[in-house]
Amino acid sequence: MENMLIQLSKALYQTKQENQRIQQNNLMLETKIAENETNLILSMNACVELYEMLLNVVDQYNYGKDTITKMASAMVNIYYNLIKRGLKTLDDVPEKIKSEVEELLKEND
Repeated sequence: MENMLIQLSKALYQTKQENQRIQQNNLMLETKIAENETNLILSMNACVELYEMLLNVVDQYNYGKDTITKMASAMVNIYYNLIKRGLKTLDDVPEKIKSEVEELLKEND
């Protein structure tokens, strides 16, 4: 009986150790996820700024229309993601892609 209690005690200790290791790993992963989310938001905001600067150039100088057209579908997804995170509103979306962003929002609600 005493041998069995010792075995159970060892098993409990090992389980507690494993639980602590898992909790530490979870904390580390949660920290990395938060860092990745921050980096993703920074990247999306940088893309938004570049896109909006390019839109101004196209509107003012009729230059770079091909670049804007190529970026449009990616920008729809970026604006969609920023809106879903509560960092942008539909009013922040440039008119050129606003209807596409609005449609994507409706499809995914």
